[in-house]
Amino acid sequence: MFVCAFWNDILSLFVLHLWGFIPSEQPLSEAAWWGFFVFLIPFEIVGVVLACGFLVALFQDSILVSLVFAPDEIQCTRRLWCFKKQKKWNVSEASKIQICGASEDCEVQFLDSADELLCVIDSLKLEDARWLAAEQATMHYLSQPSE
Repeated sequence: MFVCAFWNDILSLFVLHLWGFIPSEQPLSEAAWWGFFVFLIPFEIVGVVLACGFLVALFQDSILVSLVFAPDEIQCTRRLWCFKKQKKWNVSEASKIQICGASEDCEVQFLDSADELLCVIDSLKLEDARWLAAEQATMHYLSQPSE
């Protein structure tokens, strides 16, 4: 947060000077104004990215995640207020389910017969990953999941 605020505050001084809101003895010539304008563009992009990253981190706990399991597909929906992102995975060809990761940040992977990745469900606790993998193994008539 400090880096974002510091970067954008310092940059705002340059932008205010560019647009003439900070008085100076001599205004910039047209060529100098356009040069300064083009020079500031990458710094503004970095400032916007930092601000967006800060907002995402700030509202991370407000994101609602729902998973819908069907015999042939898994659907994941992430919602933040009116924004919605949806993913669907076809898992009808799954032949193996695998659990990867540490105790607080696990993922369940659905693999086909050639060990190609079909689907990943991440950010799970180990006990939740084990339960989910066992339920899906039963639903898809697969052997018990490996860790």
